Amino acid sequence: MMQYKDMLSHIDEIGTEKHFNHFPAGWAWAMDTPFQWTKQVASHLGGVRNPMIVRWPAKYNKGGEIRAQFEHVIDIAPTILDAAHIPEPRSVNGTAQVPIQGKSFLSTLTDPNAKETRTSQYFEIFANRGMYKDGWWAASLASEPWVAERGEFDPLKAKWELYNLNEDFTQAKNVADQNPDKVQELSALWWAEASANKALPLDWRGAERFSGELTGKPNLAGGRTKFVYQGTLAGLPEASAPDLKNKSFSVGAKVEIGDNANGMIFTQGGNTGGWAFYLKDGKLVTAHNYIDAEHYAVSSDTPIPSGTHDLKMDFAYEGGKEFGKGGTVTLSLDGKQVGTGKIEKTTPFKYSLSENQDVGTDTGTPVTYDYKTPFSFGGKLNEVTVEIKP
Repeated sequence: MMQYKDMLSHIDEIGTEKHFNHFPAGWAWAMDTPFQWTKQVASHLGGVRNPMIVRWPAKYNKGGEIRAQFEHVIDIAPTILDAAHIPEPRSVNGTAQVPIQGKSFLSTLTDPNAKETRTSQYFEIFANRGMYKDGWWAASLASEPWVAERGEFDPLKAKWELYNLNEDFTQAKNVADQNPDKVQELSALWWAEASANKALPLDWRGAERFSGELTGKPNLAGGRTKFVYQGTLAGLPEASAPDLKNKSFSVGAKVEIGDNANGMIFTQGGNTGGWAFYLKDGKLVTAHNYIDAEHYAVSSDTPIPSGTHDLKMDFAYEGGKEFGKGGTVTLSLDGKQVGTGKIEKTTPFKYSLSENQDVGTDTGTPVTYDYKTPFSFGGKLNEVTVEIKP
């Protein structure tokens, strides 16, 4: 991963289209003051607590009042339905609906001392677990969100903390040692709630969870090894495209071009990671962006002559079952090799949170700054074939 010293040389580029701009983890943590933790840490209030503002002038015209009852985001929809006097739909367009688990908290808006409608709630993200019940909060931290490689973890042996929110709303004082029975009660309740809500088995992996292939998420491309595209196609989401990570694959194209042809044949990803196969000033090029930290390019020895051709790139992955390793790119023209080179590292799990797969154009950010987007194919692109090689 890129370190702070590496980032400093790009300080004037931060905030531009050249980078996937995000605020630093330190700021995210600081902005959750006075709570202990931050985003993704569902074991503590800093990771799950947010202010909610309700405005309903026709009903509540005082303003500036505060409510302290514990509520959850699942309670918002039932509250709106209650306020509008609309019953919860049991069926929508003939499809039966799963009952809403939330409860209306309309009574708390009328009465600041109204009885709490949500007396318990479980939380979990990346195996960071929290359990609220009647003013008590049990917390079990599995990992910090900025640690990409989580390693081994046993949730049955993980420690639980305990906080009395009625006396300590910032969770500053862990009272688990003084209340072992309460810890046992809430941890057991968490397992029961997690099971009832289909949150098991727990998955505490980090970056690996970005991979639909590794996690077994439904994928339109799953189980297929050959994909044929005709003409220009843009905007296929990465999750629905061929998974090119940690494996060998090839991209072939049937084209008609003139001299010094330019344009994108096939691309997946963008400036945070991905592949590009294109023509630049007549030469055939394959480029790979390794998480915006390193960039590689392999080009043909000579320009591709005008005419009708079969162009192809083969990537032979040399990492076996390991993730993010390199391999060799071979470029060919009408079945004859015209270039080869090494890609030392490849993006292992996710190219981008916002880029897609394009054929015959590049409509997003460029994989490499060897070209500018949009970068459309200048000749006629008859067919592109992607083949996965397990």
